[in-house]
Amino acid sequence: MLSSRGKRVLLVSGTSFPSINAASARISALATKLAEKGHSVRVVSPMKLPKFKQTFNSRAEEYSVLQIMPVVPFSHVLVKILNMMIAFFLAIVVLFTGELGVIILSTPPWEVALGFNLAFLLFKTHWKRRVKMVYDHRDSIGDASDYKNFLRGIYAIDKHLLGFLLRVMSIVLKQSDLIVCTTEYQKNSLIEKGFDADKIKVILNGADIKLFKPADQKEKTTLRLKYKLPTNSFVLVVVSAGAWIYYRLEPVMAALRMLQDSREFGGDLLLLIVGRWTRDLRTYFELAERLGIRDKVDYFGEIAREEMSNVLNTADVGIVPYSNSNFLKDTLPVKLFEYSSCQLPVIVTAPNNSIIESVVHKHELGLVCLPGDIECLAKAIEELYVNTELRNKIRRNCRIAIEKEYNRAALSEKYAILIEDVLAA
Repeated sequence: MLSSRGKRVLLVSGTSFPSINAASARISALATKLAEKGHSVRVVSPMKLPKFKQTFNSRAEEYSVLQIMPVVPFSHVLVKILNMMIAFFLAIVVLFTGELGVIILSTPPWEVALGFNLAFLLFKTHWKRRVKMVYDHRDSIGDASDYKNFLRGIYAIDKHLLGFLLRVMSIVLKQSDLIVCTTEYQKNSLIEKGFDADKIKVILNGADIKLFKPADQKEKTTLRLKYKLPTNSFVLVVVSAGAWIYYRLEPVMAALRMLQDSREFGGDLLLLIVGRWTRDLRTYFELAERLGIRDKVDYFGEIAREEMSNVLNTADVGIVPYSNSNFLKDTLPVKLFEYSSCQLPVIVTAPNNSIIESVVHKHELGLVCLPGDIECLAKAIEELYVNTELRNKIRRNCRIAIEKEYNRAALSEKYAILIEDVLAA
């Protein structure tokens, strides 16, 4: 049963909750902490489509989940507007239902955020209702052109809709009681844009160290047999909840082809892809066919978070294949920490001076290449395959860094304290 003590807290997720994405991991940990502190916590999210349904452990004893937003996953601008209006009217209903202490809006995705932003503005300014607003700000605000390569469905048809969203987001951010960023880069970016530095805090992303645990060689072999993977291959894993447009797997596949053709490299490689099926993934598998490495690429689909640790522990290296975009410079993907928590050395492609590059180098979590540098990727894969001493050193560094600085439970405790400070103000 939900506790009757404390305040009523509403967390809004723009993607189906729960899932394997970064937002879900962050929201789930925060909701659990707030529920433990006696608050009545409810998570509102879009409905999960039948083909993406997964089995998750029940959280009913901690907080409630309402998958009630019928968000349609298409890129046509009219569909985007429909999704926005659904989120808007649902937000009105939710905001007027009972006494609400605080609403925590986790953004992106865009249409859901816009709907709730508009409702919140009316709620505060027109209806003069008391409610605290916390913005869980996971991506930077820029101009519409900054998102050209990513939000292609909006941008290609009508970039003005995205521009409108960003303007509304800016207004709501300024009226929010607290803005929580995931990196110092994002905080500094908001301050440069004129936002109040006193109400901007940073809570890093991290990994659940109890869930994401490393496996020894015997356990790794057992897991590979369970998932019908070759026991002697050097396995590279890449995970995405569905945002494949942020990544570029073409250079990774080209590097695999380069190593396969190399007479000096005698290893057997396998690229394991985990996540939601999209048009981009179909393109990548077509590329693998053309390159003659289709047998070197395996697809696991979307899996439950509770099983993710086992899947990661079948691999030898985790891949974060960022594309070459300034948009990604100040982001730290959750998969980086979950790979590291399982003691997987990482190979990252990222723009120069990006925060992910600095974190990997600071903690010696793996190797970094520029996006599109096929030769560098091939050398990185080969070095981690051949150099067992380096691989073991990185594995030790990974777990130490996660336990010391990126422990999800400790970070969520700090986050919950910030929320309670807002409620008490």
